[in-house]
Amino acid sequence: MFEHIIHSWIGYELVKVILKYGLNPGVQSNLHEWSQDLSQLFSYFGEKTRDPTKRPDTQINILFDNTEHNSYFAKLSLGSKRKFEKMPNRILPLVLLTWLRQLQEYFYKQPDTSTHADWSNLGRYIAQPAGKQVNKGVNHVYLSGATPRNLTKMKSFDDIMPKNKGKGVNKVVRSLQEWADRILSRDNDYVEDIVAQSLQQRTKHDQREYQMNKKNYSKQAVHGESQQDDDIEDYAPNTMKQRSRELLLTVVSDFMMEGVEKLTKPKKKNVTSINRANEAVACLVQYVNTMEGTAFQSIDEMRAHMEAKTKNSASLAESSSDYEDECSESSSES
Repeated sequence: MFEHIIHSWIGYELVKVILKYGLNPGVQSNLHEWSQDLSQLFSYFGEKTRDPTKRPDTQINILFDNTEHNSYFAKLSLGSKRKFEKMPNRILPLVLLTWLRQLQEYFYKQPDTSTHADWSNLGRYIAQPAGKQVNKGVNHVYLSGATPRNLTKMKSFDDIMPKNKGKGVNKVVRSLQEWADRILSRDNDYVEDIVAQSLQQRTKHDQREYQMNKKNYSKQAVHGESQQDDDIEDYAPNTMKQRSRELLLTVVSDFMMEGVEKLTKPKKKNVTSINRANEAVACLVQYVNTMEGTAFQSIDEMRAHMEAKTKNSASLAESSSDYEDECSESSSES
């Protein structure tokens, strides 16, 4: 029952976030001052035209692969990296995923006897024997702090409101709404005022920098099971038409470099496979030199060149998009 209560409370906080910021919220311009990791993540998915070379792969992998999720998570529209990428709006789901991540980073390292692990001012959920049940079929919910162990029967949602006093208050953001307030923005004076007032109630110490760690908290990691990132997907050549020549070569070179690195890691190396991989890499570089009239000496040099050209192309595309928007606005005004 306690899980259902917590789910209801999270749903209530999410509704408040949507009412405050809408379904298409913006991202605070100064987010990088609090967290570079979150700034890179939200800035990338908040852009209309995305630069593939700036994709925050590290943060995405942490949220989906190294974070524990419920068994039905994979069935949701954001339940895998592939499904998440296809969502029309990713900002609100990212708020939920990052909030869950920082909770796990904090609470999973706390011993049961620590008051830091208390969720509310009354403590945390404590399972009770059947004898505590007054009426048959009714599962009463009790809370207790780490010290002292005083049982308190839950009477209202106020009893599970995030802890706001005592140890551990300043080291984790228990409230989903507060987490959203630190990340999101909306072009509305009223919203800006209430967010500012909310955050002013917390000290500068509370706003200390947040950095994601890479520790694996997933159930697969705990039980030693193999990690399945996403569904296996078929890629047809015609789906790559929109990619530039430089980006295509960057993807291929990344794959080959990762393959060579994996082959050279084991203590007992497969020399034949390593030689074949190195030969394939050299063939790819020479093919590009022949077709493009370049003189790359290594795949690293070639990749750096292609990445730089991809960035330039993305910048030009973004400038062109801004120019078209300005022209459209001018036309509508006239």
